[in-house]
Amino acid sequence: MASNPDIETLTRLHIPLLMRMRGFISLRDVAPQSLTSQQVMAILLVARHPDVSVSELARKSKVTHGTMVVAIQKLVSKRLLKKRPDPQDGRSVLLSLSAKGKEIPVGIHKDMQRRYRELCETLPQATV
Repeated sequence: MASNPDIETLTRLHIPLLMRMRGFISLRDVAPQSLTSQQVMAILLVARHPDVSVSELARKSKVTHGTMVVAIQKLVSKRLLKKRPDPQDGRSVLLSLSAKGKEIPVGIHKDMQRRYRELCETLPQATV
């Protein structure tokens, strides 16, 4: 039985694929229904960049700091993200995934694998 890839590998693989495949597979298609696309992207980015600041996460997501703060607050209240003070800057917090939050990228990976299999099954077989 093959082992599951680690979360960083999953996010490194799937973030670019999701960005390129807009219109075919969206975050809404593979994410839990209780999360917005923006929240899922935040989770995937935190998985890929543990201990990221809110400002850096906003920059990577191409949204305003205020927009990201709202998304982070909701994810923390759902116990998907954890916040801790930044030891280098007392005004800032660092974000990491909770145990529950780590399940999201794994679930997305499994769902994307299923969708890829379904897509491949619809393709005509090549004749040689």
